[in-house]
Amino acid sequence: MRGVLLTGLPGVGKSTACRKVVDLLEAHSVRVEGFLTEEIRVRGARVGFDVVGLGTSLGKRVPLARTGDGKPRVGRYAVTLQDFESLALPILDTIFSIKP
Repeated sequence: MRGVLLTGLPGVGKSTACRKVVDLLEAHSVRVEGFLTEEIRVRGARVGFDVVGLGTSLGKRVPLARTGDGKPRVGRYAVTLQDFESLALPILDTIFSIKP
């Protein structure tokens, strides 16, 4: 399989499912590259999301979106496009350079 894109409504468990699949694949020595998003909460309220790297980018994290002012916007969140691109684009380059 070349890649997976998982979509769904907020709160249905997309990130949880992805994390479990990543853990299972890594436990079987399958190479995993990519990124996930994690919600950021302050005092129980969701205030944004971070992008978190997997595989060779494990441990890298950048802001993706936060509540407040700014553009571009997705719903109530201002997207930090430069931060997202700084992590996601190199990961995508790595993924697309892998020979099947």
